[in-house]
Amino acid sequence: MIHIALVTDARCVVPAAVTLASIARHANAKALVSAHLFVDRVDPGDVDRLVRDPILRPLELEVRPVEPDRCRGLRSDIPHITLTTFQRLFLDEYLPDLKRVIYLDVDVLVRSSLQSLWEWELGEWTAAGVRDGSIPFLSAPGSVDDWRALGAAPTALYCNTGVMVMDLVKWREEGMAGRILEYLQERDGLVRMADQGAINAALSGRWGCLPPTWNVQTEFFDPNNLVEPFLDPATFHGIVEDPAIVHFTGPAKPWMDDCRHPFAEEWQETLSCTSFAGWTCPEPEPARPRLSLVGRVRKAGRVLLRG
Repeated sequence: MIHIALVTDARCVVPAAVTLASIARHANAKALVSAHLFVDRVDPGDVDRLVRDPILRPLELEVRPVEPDRCRGLRSDIPHITLTTFQRLFLDEYLPDLKRVIYLDVDVLVRSSLQSLWEWELGEWTAAGVRDGSIPFLSAPGSVDDWRALGAAPTALYCNTGVMVMDLVKWREEGMAGRILEYLQERDGLVRMADQGAINAALSGRWGCLPPTWNVQTEFFDPNNLVEPFLDPATFHGIVEDPAIVHFTGPAKPWMDDCRHPFAEEWQETLSCTSFAGWTCPEPEPARPRLSLVGRVRKAGRVLLRG
């Protein structure tokens, strides 16, 4: 049995339904999936609509409430990421009987069976993720300011946390949730990239690097992306043309009218197969000005030259 976990609040119930539907499409007798959906103040009617959705029948679906107070005092620096996302830090406690779980953000579209991801060998790593598309290493701009104090090398791996394979046994034994909370609280509850920066700081030296097809982020489609240099051309072009998981990172989401992502249409088609077909986003989320990828490259180069 493959175990996956997602967290959502009322704002992202429909995107969560689409993510689950995309998983269900690739579940089969050889790759059974148990989906654990943790919800924060979601309307009971929406929950009922989810669990009764015919497209989700291939999944063993469990919907459970989170404990909002766990995130009291924390803050997010990104408008479209709420504190509900931080609940993933506590999956080892919410799922006490599990040894491993695949965590997925609700803005991903799964396009392949998750069997090989589930079986990916973690070895000594506490968790594994895909290198971030705009922050490829711990010393890069947008990462953590105190990477030197962590004893990390400038080129230490920085992962996007929208897709993670988590060893929950190690997560418990190493007290990772406590470490991450402590890191956040020492910084007045706020670091860059919401909890992603804190997760990367706490997991420095404990990250395994997944094949990038398992988290093809929006930045991968930018001609100036920071991922392509790490891959051979054939591999890179293969994953952007046929990714196993598409991750709609950034403020432009496929449920927005102005989204021009190459897989937005596939997301919409998946939505049309759910009980939420015809749903439209109530209001657009505000875009945030961001440093261009070229600017990030230049700044990253200066950081590395300074050491």
